[in-house]
Amino acid sequence: MNRTVIAMIVALIAALYLTILNVRHPLIGMDVIENKNGDIIVNDIYEFGWAKKHGIHINDQVLKVDGKPPLSHFTVREYKTIEQAKTITIQRENQIQTLKVDYKSHGTEQWLYYIALPAGFFLFTISLSIFLLRLRPNDKSATVLICFLLLIGICYISASLSAKYAPFGRQMFNGIFLILPAVFLHFVYHYFEKEKKVWFAKKLSFPFMGLTF
Repeated sequence: MNRTVIAMIVALIAALYLTILNVRHPLIGMDVIENKNGDIIVNDIYEFGWAKKHGIHINDQVLKVDGKPPLSHFTVREYKTIEQAKTITIQRENQIQTLKVDYKSHGTEQWLYYIALPAGFFLFTISLSIFLLRLRPNDKSATVLICFLLLIGICYISASLSAKYAPFGRQMFNGIFLILPAVFLHFVYHYFEKEKKVWFAKKLSFPFMGLTF
């Protein structure tokens, strides 16, 4: 099987998995701080986040995340935000309520911006890649361009997960985002090589790729 076709299949599987993770975990959109008493207080609410849709306010106190003290949750401890949680217990004055976060918690904006648009863009890159593969099956520059397009599509989907502090999504986004310039430089080299023109020596691209990795 053609290596380009294998790359497309792998990219499609990765995009499907990332999309499933996106559906499973809505953006909670709630930054927190720890006050002098050691309490975890809501510090900021995102415009399209789950927290705003469910009436959480700035200065509300977070008592528990997934039934445990807030600081035991990794996004609170490491990033001062609440994401990747299933339940959140909030106290406002003397009122205490426990709210459930599940896949049904996506608002219309979240479905559009974090799921539909990234998935739609990836399908566009797949379609364009298939077109290029049929048009130029043995063209090196077309092959590298296909890889570049697939990486952009996956990067777009993983960016949503990165915003939600999903570990796998953040790793995918950071890794692909850093490697994209090197892949694009590789495409430019092969394109000019096909046109029998030299913009830069091939040996100059390898240190750049090494620096990227």
